[in-house]
Parts: sequence; structure tokens; C-alpha cells
Amino acid sequence: EVPEEDYIGLYVFDRRGEREVLPLARGNRQEFLAAVDAIDAAGNTPLAHAISVGVDNLKQRRDMQLGYGDFRLVVTTDGHATSIPDAARYADHFSVPMYIIGLDMNEEHELSKYSVFYQDAKSEQDLTSALRETAAELEVYDPTEFQPQ
Repeated sequence: EVPEEDYIGLYVFDRRGEREVLPLARGNRQEFLAAVDAIDAAGNTPLAHAISVGVDNLKQRRDMQLGYGDFRLVVTTDGHATSIPDAARYADHFSVPMYIIGLDMNEEHELSKYSVFYQDAKSEQDLTSALRETAAELEVYDPTEFQPQ
């Protein structure tokens, strides 16, 4: 449901390791969905490092756009991680808000303390709802609707 003109990317850590599988780009929705389907969940949760990579990518894109646009990091995780406060400070330092979805967590994820949005998802329906919530908070600005006073 992310608009085609928005940039999206995907960084995963699964059975095959930690890596960027889809660089931040526009018009890559089908590749994004295929990459999500190809995730082979298992292994460690190097979440702090993944957050710093995401922040760096968003910061680079924001610099290229001279600060114009809405930049946010959406983290969907089923595991706890170390160094979360450091990663959160890093995101905050570069003004990158984090939206966190905890997948079937027994308790609220530690990242909830540092995020602008947190929701636990216990089912596919919960996950869909949480992802819609992160997109729903985007204010859409259409310059063709601007009416000077």
C-alpha cells in the first residue's frame, strides 16, 4: 500500500545472514514483495546494526533530496537484540523516526521505548493492520491542491 512514488528498501537477517536485499529505490514494489517472500527466517537478531544501516540509507536519500520528504524507518522484528539504546540514539541523532512492529513478542519490544509507533502483531491480520498504521500516518501533500490565499 506504499505509493509507487515512495522509496522503499529491504534489509534482512535470516538463515542466509545479514544483508541489504533491496536498495532504497522507487518503483520496486514487486521486487520488494518477492524479497519479503524469499526471507528464510531463523538465526540471530543483529537489529542494532540493521537500524544503523537503515538510518544511513535514509540519511543519504534525504541529503540527495535536500531534506525534502518524509523519512522513516519501519522495523519489523520477532527477536530481541543488544545495543538497542545506541541504535536508537543514532536514529534520533539523524532525526529518523522509528516505527516498530513486534512479531508475536511475549512482551513489548525494547525498541518501543524509542519509537514513535509500536504495535505487537500476533497474526497476519495484526501485521497488515500495523503496516497500514505506519503508512496512514503519512501526510500526503499534493502541490496541485495548493490554493494561495
